[in-house]
Amino acid sequence: MRHAFLIIAHNNPFTFQTLIELLDDKDNDIFIHIDKKVNIKDFQSIKCNYSQLIFINNRKDVRWGDFSQIECELELYQYAYNYGKYEYFHLLSGVDLPIKNNKYIHDFFYKNRGKEFIGIDNNSTLQREIGNKVLLYHILTPYYKNYKLAEKLDNIFTKIQVFAKIHRPQYYTCYRKGTNWASLSERCVAFLLNKHNEIYKNFKHTKCADEIYKQTIIINSPFKENIYSMEDEYNSNQREIDWLRGNPYEYKEDDFNILKNSNKLFARKFSDNNKKIVILIKRYLNGNKRKEQ
Repeated sequence: MRHAFLIIAHNNPFTFQTLIELLDDKDNDIFIHIDKKVNIKDFQSIKCNYSQLIFINNRKDVRWGDFSQIECELELYQYAYNYGKYEYFHLLSGVDLPIKNNKYIHDFFYKNRGKEFIGIDNNSTLQREIGNKVLLYHILTPYYKNYKLAEKLDNIFTKIQVFAKIHRPQYYTCYRKGTNWASLSERCVAFLLNKHNEIYKNFKHTKCADEIYKQTIIINSPFKENIYSMEDEYNSNQREIDWLRGNPYEYKEDDFNILKNSNKLFARKFSDNNKKIVILIKRYLNGNKRKEQ
């Protein structure tokens, strides 16, 4: 069983390098998108001993909340899908780390092959929020981070749309959201890529739809029956993410036992400002790897 790891990175090169080193395995290939705004040379010094390491040439200027995030994901999915035969495609950020070794991760997906590891937030109160993000037009999302006024103007524009009863057509029976980080089967990725035009039609000029488009398409498809867990978003995507202490919280040295004892496969997020926890995770996983050899 072969795996494609799709990584979106733009900062924290030390954490990024550790992520690549921990994923380096004969059954893994690694596809990387480095944000167009940053110097790619800060990330290209890393080499792999076993994995194919591919940097995507068609780099996007990715903006928070903007459709460019979806474009970046689709670019990675399409490139990896065309590159080789993989049973699972794992979408990670450059500040994620595995918290289980490669053998454990491979065994887990082999035992659960055919399942889709994507988180669905089933909070019924979210429907209004989702509707605001994808059923109204948001044209200023590329400027949110650089201009505080842009988001305020966008909010005014959406209120005008509501007042004037202007909205996008509701294409799907139901809409769902969750974290964009997921591990999807080859069949599911092929299905998603075949929806390319549909995705552009329904999610361009929306807000934060990277957390909505995959969940919505999958929940309205036969792949809904293959979702690993409909009850627990983070058990379903197998990501350890702490939203109680941050947005999300950046793990520190004191969190090592929490991560070590987690039943998840991956965790986020980490930072070069807290290198000790990154080093501890690396030593722990490399130690487990040696025990299994």
